[in-house]
Amino acid sequence: MQLRYPAEALRLDGRPGALAGVVDSFTSPDMQQQAVASVQREADMLATLSNEHIPRVFDRVSDQNRHYLVMEYIEGITLEQRLRETGGKLAESEVLDFAIQVCETLEYLHNLSPPVIYRDLKPSNVMLTKNGQAKLIDFGIARHFCPLSTAPIIGTQGSAPPAQYRGTV
Repeated sequence: MQLRYPAEALRLDGRPGALAGVVDSFTSPDMQQQAVASVQREADMLATLSNEHIPRVFDRVSDQNRHYLVMEYIEGITLEQRLRETGGKLAESEVLDFAIQVCETLEYLHNLSPPVIYRDLKPSNVMLTKNGQAKLIDFGIARHFCPLSTAPIIGTQGSAPPAQYRGTV
């Protein structure tokens, strides 16, 4: 998911939400179908998760080549923005607090059946709320773990583990 917009969930109860979406510019019908399937897969996976550090997904919507998730709105900034604000330095206690929250979230994901492998942990995918909570966002390349299988080589250079670059998790 790339684009994020504040929104209001009118079909539900008017609660504040966010639209996270992608615009596909594929001319190939096969590629367009893959884009829709990718958004649906992310929405379906997120809808099954229940953890305070993962945004809740309420719905998914497609309109021609635009595909969106309707999800919980997270008021705050990304860890990447926070690092920029502080010149790349955070207090040790703050780092430990965020790291513990992220590790607990990964532990939750890995203990699901089947386990979910997040695959895109980086500062721009960790939201920090005003009350100090860390939330993982952008599950676009997360996958259910399938032992003995290979996965597409995908991720953010410098953030993804070496095994992911080899196509194995």
